[in-house]
Amino acid sequence: MEFQTIFIAGVAGYAAHWLGDVLKNWLSARKQSTQFEVRGPAGEKMKISIDAAHAVDPVAIKKRILLDMLKDPKYKFGRDFERLKAAIAASDQETKDLLLLVGARHNLNPEGKDTWTLQPL
Repeated sequence: MEFQTIFIAGVAGYAAHWLGDVLKNWLSARKQSTQFEVRGPAGEKMKISIDAAHAVDPVAIKKRILLDMLKDPKYKFGRDFERLKAAIAASDQETKDLLLLVGARHNLNPEGKDTWTLQPL
């Protein structure tokens, strides 16, 4: 009887240790993020974060950059298309496709410039 108790306690201890390691690794992977600095049109610095799960996906990085730029409250009439394109180093068509993927819409600002925004009509 004593052998069974020791054996069960050993298995339970091993299982608890294994589950603890799995949980620790999962939590540390979720907390990892990479910060990038992007410069706005006026030269201001903007920080964006990419989580570890998307750090190797260039499309996810470009989408995150576009979203962070479009969510900036200083640009309620939208961001200039050329600035968005330059920030992600993409072609016109790729930039437009990514903007549509993140839910942005095209509009013209009061000066008649080609801009994109997340704001509703």
